[in-house]
Amino acid sequence: DWSSDVCSSDLTRAIGIGASCAAGLMEFSQDEEGTMIKRMHAGRAAQAGVIACDLAQRGMTSPRASLDGKYGYARAYSNEPNLEALDRDLWADFQIRHNNFKPYACCGMLHAPMDGIVELMKRNSLSANDVSQVHIGGSHALIEQHDSKTPESVMAAQYSMPYSAAAALVGRAMDPRVFDEGSYQDPAILAEAQKVELEFDPGIEAIFPGKLGASVRLRTRDGRELRTTVHEIGRAHV
Repeated sequence: DWSSDVCSSDLTRAIGIGASCAAGLMEFSQDEEGTMIKRMHAGRAAQAGVIACDLAQRGMTSPRASLDGKYGYARAYSNEPNLEALDRDLWADFQIRHNNFKPYACCGMLHAPMDGIVELMKRNSLSANDVSQVHIGGSHALIEQHDSKTPESVMAAQYSMPYSAAAALVGRAMDPRVFDEGSYQDPAILAEAQKVELEFDPGIEAIFPGKLGASVRLRTRDGRELRTTVHEIGRAHV
């Protein structure tokens, strides 16, 4: 019965899963509840890599110019691909060496703002009750994908800048349990999230995505405005 609610729901989920398998879409960042699929993106890519290697060893053929050809990967994703980057420092350097270690159990793009909040709170001996407003300046991607104040799942909390900033305000930035099922609907943390506003910062946009930076302004209840800018994540932990 294709008209049933159950079938319709299953079909919608199947389409969403299939679309993510095809491209690792970021649409999950716009859905408060349906974000479980994000967990599969990296696993799906790793699975595809293993299968590709196995099939190649078994003799399956494929186009020689799959990456840089007329209809190859690079031109499918860009009108002006930088093809020289494909073999730059080949075998001399590997991107895995440039990975970051995440001190917070949330999206890496949220770490710089959290670092800035942690830094300002420590430097000025503030508690969450001392802060009336939090303004976070970031790239378009931060604003478009992470501006949710009412996450309705663990993954939504891990992708919510207001919620993650609130975790930093209450001193639980490095507590992974703040993002678990028992915490993301905590009224105290959600109340702090309402203080957070995101705004576009052209300076941060200029260094994105090479650097996941942010600017942070805290307004205190006694009228002070405290500022910092973080260009490299992890600064608060050096």
